Amino acid sequence: MAVQMSFTLKDFGFSKRLKDKIRRISDMSGAMRRISFFMWTDVMRHFAREEGPTGKWAPIRRRGKILQDTGRLKASIKPRAGRKEAIVETDVPYARKHQEGIGVKQRQFLWLSPRSQKTIAQALMDWVIHGASRI
Repeated sequence: MAVQMSFTLKDFGFSKRLKDKIRRISDMSGAMRRISFFMWTDVMRHFAREEGPTGKWAPIRRRGKILQDTGRLKASIKPRAGRKEAIVETDVPYARKHQEGIGVKQRQFLWLSPRSQKTIAQALMDWVIHGASRI
């Protein structure tokens, strides 16, 4: 007679947990809401520091904070999220010319810092592995 060892798989709730993870991955709206907030916070930090991805924004001739004369642009920036996307946007007409440098010195404000990129990557991993309770 052979000597052997065997393993019999018993569910122990595994199927339910797997189904929960698949459901959570297919609808990431909770994670995306949180990520859009991380993104918005990062953009607000850019305004406070007056910096783009390559360094400080180009100076201006008048006194005051760059891109914040009336506060309209900064106040218009809003986070929004869907099932599989996180967005930070503005509908102020002159935002694009500053972001892209069209007719003015470019002063990018919609960009993700390396710190925020790491935070977002970790938040996504936590969401997939642990669910909403961890982000």
